[in-house]
Amino acid sequence: MGKLFIRPGIVRDHKLDGSNFALGESRHVAASGISFDETSAPSWEGARILHYVARNRVHYTRRLARLPSGVVAPDLWTHFNRNDEEDFSALRFLPATRHHAARIARAGFERLFWRLRQDIDTLSVSFLPDSIFAIRERRSITTALRLDHTLIENAKGEILSQNPQTGRLYFAPSGSMEPDHLPVFLVTENAELQDHAPDHPQTGFLILPAGDNPPPETMILTRWLPVRITTDSSALCHLVTSENGTGIGQQEDGTLSLHSGQTLPVKLKEIEPDHRNTEALRSYLALRSKGHSLRDFVLGLDLMHSPQVDALACAIAQLDPEARSALGTCYAGLVPLWLAAP
Repeated sequence: MGKLFIRPGIVRDHKLDGSNFALGESRHVAASGISFDETSAPSWEGARILHYVARNRVHYTRRLARLPSGVVAPDLWTHFNRNDEEDFSALRFLPATRHHAARIARAGFERLFWRLRQDIDTLSVSFLPDSIFAIRERRSITTALRLDHTLIENAKGEILSQNPQTGRLYFAPSGSMEPDHLPVFLVTENAELQDHAPDHPQTGFLILPAGDNPPPETMILTRWLPVRITTDSSALCHLVTSENGTGIGQQEDGTLSLHSGQTLPVKLKEIEPDHRNTEALRSYLALRSKGHSLRDFVLGLDLMHSPQVDALACAIAQLDPEARSALGTCYAGLVPLWLAAP
């Protein structure tokens, strides 16, 4: 038993009915691409078996709910929810997928900026009372907020670096920075000036070296990546880059990743701000200059003349979950789900 795949636009003149086509034997090829001979033994070369009886637990449960009352279905979930053979072929599309996801998300942030600016001008920010804009605050950045800049070290004192052209991460000896391996900076708001609760995890963002191509692992941002900083019993830090707990660590093959399931303990070494990042950070300071609430974020955005996507994303990441959720609900599709989720 097999399945015939055809291209209707090519063979429409050979159609007999909805399921049958009059095609010469020379038009039949196997999954491997070689001519198909129905008299020869079947070959599985190049073929893949895909089954969708139990796509996932939610899908399976919904299918059971549609069965007539009294009908007992076999336990297909247990039967089909397995991998007889690992298939990683789809992973080859992951870099391109992340690249396109980043382009879509960045376009969304730009639209979010202009939509918010328009709503501010028309006093129609739906989740805030109009009265807060009745008296416009002076458009200047006046804030006591201070940003700390640090390098990320491993146990050997090596510095987390990245090749800006290939996006590859690795630890390089301190003081040996070359054009093909530049340091990754961690920027945090000074903990003494933050008004979070003492047990609230410190947050910040990584600034990756600028290059011709976006880093392959950054799903949303080109150069800046929000992180959550936790401290273990040895007073070493772990940098978490996603809501599901993945962060900077090693993959099974030993390579460094921004989204590893096993984060590495690191030390943070404070340094003077890098002048290459100063101008871009002005936008972030504007967004955070009025305070930490959603209202303050909107007033800070009013200080900006054009969108700086990385600063917008990282400032939104600093908001509390309820504020991020409200922003994502009011401007659906413009704030990535991973950032808007409460």
